Amino acid sequence: MELGEKSSVPQKDSDLIKEIIPPSAVEKIARDIVETSLKIKSREKILIFYDPAGQVLVDKINELCKEKGAEVSFYKRDYEEEIDILKKGDRKEINHYFQEQKEKMDEADKVVLVRALENPNKIKELSDKEKEIYNQKLGKIHQR
Repeated sequence: MELGEKSSVPQKDSDLIKEIIPPSAVEKIARDIVETSLKIKSREKILIFYDPAGQVLVDKINELCKEKGAEVSFYKRDYEEEIDILKKGDRKEINHYFQEQKEKMDEADKVVLVRALENPNKIKELSDKEKEIYNQKLGKIHQR
């Protein structure tokens, strides 16, 4: 999949969550997200915005949302490529990338974020200025 490519069905990738969280806990976490936190209802547009390492949780959330009759879409985030875009410093590419994320989130009634980074230290490669841009862009996207 291309950077930030949207798909109707998530693609299988490495699954960090599967390695550290027992299946019964994944079921409970997903159910709590769908039924308690977001109170997903029929015909709601749900976006699952996720890191590939969270695939097992994404699959369970998707299953439970569909059982509720919700319309589910996905945004597979590529954290490492996100950092690389910021390091290049091409303002147009940075703006386009984060605008695409914002538009996808704006289309949804509710958004589920599944964060599971395989390389959380990648952000240390950014300068202070690049980190500031990153935090500004994410802050605007995640305001809801």
